[in-house]
Amino acid sequence: MIEKLCVKNFTLFKKRRRSSGGEAFTLIEIICVIMILSAVVSISYPSMTAYYHRQQLSSCALEINSELSAARSLSIGRVDNMTYGVIFERNSEYRTMAFKSGVKITGENYSKSEISKIYGEKRTLKPGVKINNFDREVKEDFFLIIFRGDGVATADAVNFPLPDNISRIVLTSGNAPGEFKIAISKTTGISMIE
Repeated sequence: MIEKLCVKNFTLFKKRRRSSGGEAFTLIEIICVIMILSAVVSISYPSMTAYYHRQQLSSCALEINSELSAARSLSIGRVDNMTYGVIFERNSEYRTMAFKSGVKITGENYSKSEISKIYGEKRTLKPGVKINNFDREVKEDFFLIIFRGDGVATADAVNFPLPDNISRIVLTSGNAPGEFKIAISKTTGISMIE
């Protein structure tokens, strides 16, 4: 009697197990899948991070190029009878400024309120991206690119051509190889990414 009851309960258990939805994964199979996924992630992670940082560098180059183009357009349009330019600072910040037309802009007078005024907001480069001109050629804590009314880029709003050390803005990142260069034409003032 006990044998029949045990056999009956065992067959009921087998039937319930089969009817609950099929077979499950074993622990070995799950561990193998996790190992394969971790191998794929560890192989692709360095290239994905390099791609991300390269895109950050590209984005900064596009933003600076856009800022330079906007300042040039404002100068050509003689908005408020001012000349416009972009100031680049060593701490990776830059902004557009408006300057009184016909006044020679220098390191001493560029921030005086009777000569200049801030136009737009201060922008900061993305983390890890820096303007390499400060490491190579520019010794001051800032440099200016000012566009005259005819669109020609100058360093002081009067004289041209633009000095060689700032006619090409070089962006680098400590996290990605390579660099982006923004070249500013000395004759037309048009900027483009190289």
